[in-house]
Amino acid sequence: DIGVTGVQTCALPIYTLDNHKDFDIEYRSLWPDESIHWLSAKGRGFYDATGKAVRLEGVLQDITERETAEIELAQHSRELEAAIETLRKDREKLVTAEKMAALGSLVAGVAHELNTPIGNSLIAATTLMDSTRAIAGKYAQGLSRSMLENYLVDAIDGSLILERNLHRAADLINSFKQIAIDQGSTETRRFSLSTVVAEVLVTLWP
Repeated sequence: DIGVTGVQTCALPIYTLDNHKDFDIEYRSLWPDESIHWLSAKGRGFYDATGKAVRLEGVLQDITERETAEIELAQHSRELEAAIETLRKDREKLVTAEKMAALGSLVAGVAHELNTPIGNSLIAATTLMDSTRAIAGKYAQGLSRSMLENYLVDAIDGSLILERNLHRAADLINSFKQIAIDQGSTETRRFSLSTVVAEVLVTLWP
C-alpha cells in the first residue's frame, strides 16, 4: 500500500531509470478502494556496481486535490471560452440584424423620398402624351393658331415639370449614395460644408 496523507519520506518500488539524475514525476495510482489518486514523487536513485537501480528514496505526496482543482479549472476555462465564443457569435448576428434593419429603413426612406418626384414626372409625362395624341388627332382636320399655342404652352410646362422632378430625383439618389459611402467608410475626406448642408436639405424638402 503506497497510500499517503500529506508529505512523508518513503522507499519507492525499485524500477530502472533512464539516467542517474534526481527524479521528479507525477502519476495516477489506483488504490485498494478503487479510487484514483494523483501522486507526486521527488527523490533520487541508488545503483549497484553495474549501474542498475536498487533503491529509490524521496518524497511521495498526494496531490489529488490539486489535480482535481486544476482539472475543474480547465473545464471551467473551456466552458467560459465557449460562452465567450457564443456571445461573440450572438453579437455578430445582432450587428448583422441591426445593419439589415438600418438598410431596410434606408431603402424605405429612399423609396419614400423618390416617390414624389417620380410620381410628378409620371403625371407630367402622361399629360404631355395625352396632349400630343390629341393634337395629332386634330392635325389632319387642321389646327387653329390658338390650339397650337395651347399645346405648346402645355408641352413647355410639362417639360419643365419633368426636368425639375427628374433633377430632384437624381439629386436625392446622389445624396443618399454619398451618405451611404460616408457611413460605411472610416476614411476622412475634404468636403464643402455648404454642399453637405444642401444635400441634407434636399432630402428634407417636400
